[in-house]
Amino acid sequence: MRKVENKFFIMKFIRRVINDLENSKTPFIYFILNFIFIVALRNLIEPLSTHSTISPMQVIHFSLAYITYAATFILLLYAFTKTEVLKIAKVVLSGFIIIILPPLLDLILSRGKGWPMTYLLPGIHGNLGLRFITFNGNFSGIGITPGLRIEGALTLIGIFIYLYVKNSKIIKSLLGTFSAYVVFFFYTTVPFIIKYLLFFNKPTFSYSDYIFSNFYLLIITLEGIALVYLAKKEYLKLIIADIRSMIWRGLHYILMPILGFILAKYYYPGFSFFVGNNLFYVISLPLSIFFALLFSLSINNMEDLGIDKISNQDRPLAAGKISFAEYKKLLWVFLFISLFYAALINFRVLLTIIAFIGIYFLYSAPPFRLKRVPIFSKFLIALNSLILVNLGYILVAGSTSQFPKIVIVIFLVGFTLTINFIDIKDYEGDKKSGIKTLPVILGLQKSKFVIGLIFFLAYLGTGLILKSWYMILIFLILGALEFYLVARKAYREVPVFQVYLYSLIIVIFYLIHLIPLHT
Repeated sequence: MRKVENKFFIMKFIRRVINDLENSKTPFIYFILNFIFIVALRNLIEPLSTHSTISPMQVIHFSLAYITYAATFILLLYAFTKTEVLKIAKVVLSGFIIIILPPLLDLILSRGKGWPMTYLLPGIHGNLGLRFITFNGNFSGIGITPGLRIEGALTLIGIFIYLYVKNSKIIKSLLGTFSAYVVFFFYTTVPFIIKYLLFFNKPTFSYSDYIFSNFYLLIITLEGIALVYLAKKEYLKLIIADIRSMIWRGLHYILMPILGFILAKYYYPGFSFFVGNNLFYVISLPLSIFFALLFSLSINNMEDLGIDKISNQDRPLAAGKISFAEYKKLLWVFLFISLFYAALINFRVLLTIIAFIGIYFLYSAPPFRLKRVPIFSKFLIALNSLILVNLGYILVAGSTSQFPKIVIVIFLVGFTLTINFIDIKDYEGDKKSGIKTLPVILGLQKSKFVIGLIFFLAYLGTGLILKSWYMILIFLILGALEFYLVARKAYREVPVFQVYLYSLIIVIFYLIHLIPLHT
């Protein structure tokens, strides 16, 4: 009888602890800060146990790994309980206090010697199937240490208890716990996954904290989208609505470094994107640019709120679907993600992305708000495009010594003049706000004719530069089409952007076609 009473008391206590955490009035940021400090403490203690040093890149690697684990377990517990994501997050983030145990337990169990903590490693830890069914198999002095195994066992027990408290079903709780074990094992085998799935078992592949960090960052991005959807579905819908308004500009800027890659490949054909760290250039860089653009255009949307209420009433901020204060909070998230992705590639990329954001800020925001200056404002957009082309080139070539000078002219002259078409749809709002764009200065119809003519001449010039009769013909046709789309009475911006992007893709594929001829 006493055992039953004790069991009842323990379950009642556990339920109360879980309930107190889930319904805590403590600001959620405190749970995040506690998690950050726990991770920092683990990163500090682990080298004491393993008698090793820890580098800044290792700290980033390990920290991103813990964030990934937390996000994964939040999603897993949500799948089995359908409890509010923020409530689950409070429990999971608090539960991460357990990660301090493994290095301390290893020190105790090894009598102060400590053991190297690692993933399961190819060439050292074989027979993954046997290790899966035997809780990581035998310990040979390196790998999943006794402390890590105890941590894993305690975590699985905690997950089972949480699931049972939430649904009172043993089978469902066991299934959820088994799923958690599968997740555990998946993350212990990350080196195998990276080697065989991402790098196709290339013999030249070498493990690095950089590769692990990028791998985890990619997972965090995907999990982050899922968590935002589950926790703040309305935010994700608003972000998607804003993305729709910038999709064509976004594609333009993402294609810029690709153009730079291809130009550099023309001079350095031996470079491969599928060797070592290079693979993550094509993942991290577009994401950094995307979030930088999302931040920059959001700043522009805040400053152009009055204009957008006339010209772009479907945008979330202009439509009143989100408050100004909440919109500003999202900006800093976009900025942090963009700069973090950039910094993880290298310092030059970080500096370029900061410059990209800075140029857009000068363009959009007071006190300069250079978008009010005719022609020069479009020079800034052209400059932003050029620095991304240059960045793509440098990532391949390492320097700008052979960067084609004609590309600089095309962007700083041709692109500066043609990009004025983005002001046509904002004519009424700009006119009312006193912003002197080309359409406001020349009048709508005359400016459409002038911009359309500039488009045609720019396309003709591009065809001539490519020195191919069929490219001249193609770009004559595309230039004429752009003239028609810009100058027609029923103007729409999207088709103009689409034809431009198709043209840019044609140029990229044409240059790719030339690369083998240069080898």
